[in-house]
Amino acid sequence: MDTSFSLYEPRRGSKFEVYAAAAVGAEQTSPGCHAPSRALRKQKREVRNDTSFSLYEPRWGLKYEVYAAAAVGAEQTSPKSWYYRKMIRGICMEIRRAVSSDIDRIMDIYGYARKYMAEHGNPTQWPVNYPDEGIIRADIEKQQLYVCMENDTVEGVFVFFIGDEPNYKVIKDGKWRSDTAYGVIHRVAASGRVHGITKACFEYAKDRAGYLRIDTHRDNKTMQSAIQKNGFKRCGIINVANGSERIAFDYISEDITTEELKKWDTDSYIALDIRDSSSFGYGHLPNAVNIPADELTDRLDELDKNKKIVVYCMKGEISIDARAYLSENGFFAYNLEGGYGKWLIQTMEEDDDKPDCAAIELSIRKKFHKQIFSKFTKAINEYQLLKEGDKVAVCISGGKDSMLMAKLFQELQRHRKFNFELVFLVMDPGYNKTNRKVIENNAKHMNIPITVFETNIFEAVYEIEKSPCYLCARMRRGYLYSKAKELGCNKIALGHHYDDVIETIFMGMMYGSQIQTMMPKLHSTNFEGMELIRPLYLIREDDIKHWRDYNKLHFIQCACRFTDTCTTCNKDGSSQSKRMETKKIIAELKKINPFIESNIFKSVENVNLSTIIAYKQNGVKHHFLDDYDS
Repeated sequence: MDTSFSLYEPRRGSKFEVYAAAAVGAEQTSPGCHAPSRALRKQKREVRNDTSFSLYEPRWGLKYEVYAAAAVGAEQTSPKSWYYRKMIRGICMEIRRAVSSDIDRIMDIYGYARKYMAEHGNPTQWPVNYPDEGIIRADIEKQQLYVCMENDTVEGVFVFFIGDEPNYKVIKDGKWRSDTAYGVIHRVAASGRVHGITKACFEYAKDRAGYLRIDTHRDNKTMQSAIQKNGFKRCGIINVANGSERIAFDYISEDITTEELKKWDTDSYIALDIRDSSSFGYGHLPNAVNIPADELTDRLDELDKNKKIVVYCMKGEISIDARAYLSENGFFAYNLEGGYGKWLIQTMEEDDDKPDCAAIELSIRKKFHKQIFSKFTKAINEYQLLKEGDKVAVCISGGKDSMLMAKLFQELQRHRKFNFELVFLVMDPGYNKTNRKVIENNAKHMNIPITVFETNIFEAVYEIEKSPCYLCARMRRGYLYSKAKELGCNKIALGHHYDDVIETIFMGMMYGSQIQTMMPKLHSTNFEGMELIRPLYLIREDDIKHWRDYNKLHFIQCACRFTDTCTTCNKDGSSQSKRMETKKIIAELKKINPFIESNIFKSVENVNLSTIIAYKQNGVKHHFLDDYDS
């Protein structure tokens, strides 16, 4: 039996190794560190149906312990009623549903609670003998009464259920923060012998519902304090059955899982993508709104406060702070656990409705023949990118462009007029597991036989402060050339498209003080006999996106160590901010001149050297005065 596992704190990037020792508690390797509740709740969700282990919630105590449940014979009583255990000051607390044999002890605890409230200025909340045995039995029959156990003795009791509470339909002097389904907590009481009962009850409920409601008497200062300390917010005043008033509170979970989100009505929330617009363009949640993190403070008015906000980045880390900021500004905000990356993986694994490989290939031959395949073959013919006997390494980064390029080459090979070979080459420069899996899943789904080789490029450039993205791009190119040559290839194919070309031309003028373009093919200067080709040269990016969305495909962008949360670099190593700025300028110019993009593209085909002050050729600068008088 494997007796070790890890707890990971995403905000601090710290990993807590925990070891389970049979029958005895093994301390966490870093007992002085504060283990995050969010990560622990995630761990509890993952092991909820596991009968072999029980996690003890360490948030309250100073000592973090885990027990191997199998070793002490602790098992779930049922899939719906698993034992919830919690270490509090060295005491192992267990929560389970109440049964009839608990009634006498429960009555004693409620008696103690009434006495405590009366002695602390709250004599009227619970009348004499409330709740009586009939109420307790009814709660047991409804399976909504729970007890907290310590050393096989009931030390606490509470009611919890998910559903409508009639008393909560009308609220005065405020409002509930959400109208979504909620969990209800009632009649929390403790024996007074064990500390932490209330917190344990709240944690149990939080682990089962992302939205909770509770109420208490205005004179019950002890409970009001406990409620607010555990993350509940005051919402207003409600009336109970006898007409007396209670202060109402609710709790909104900080995180939401992909599974939970899929159960929501899509009209009830806004998916807020805080990645940059380029990353958003590569793929996003359905109907998502894109407001980059650095623009959020200035664009809050674009969000509807009447809807829930599910905020996400790539890995669910940067979005933690964005969610907190939204909550502070009055929004009902959630952070998508695991971010877009986790949502993408689960969606790919669960989506049985997406087109199969044959349908994807058919779309290239039929629906997208004119926009994509014809322009692909035109570029190959016009720029003489392929010749008899070529062996091409089709370089796949995992994005939409390179994956489409692979399928286009496969289609071309079916209709080839001359022989050429293909190798579908994937370099893993240090991808995280999510991005590596996305690439492999897509390749398998699209029937692309990839050859994967690994490098440590991300590790090598991580500490570089000046232009790490440029260095990374150059190193990638070198590794691709080297591996392709090793495999007997004489060409590598990269997935730059028409929009990349015109943006490069424009960026060169604006930021580089030069007129140059991204060439459709190049001879390698460092690898003799090798050539680089760009067969997507004439294909528009919008058409690639249309093909991707039509086939319900999802891809990654760069996903390097710098960009796991918000991508900031490009395929050619240029700054994402500059390229995005260029995209926006071209888009604005297109409103004035609809032919601006084709004019930029053709400008480097119609260069008149007689009207150029100076130009360079093969590294030599030529000036118009050199032969002006000759």
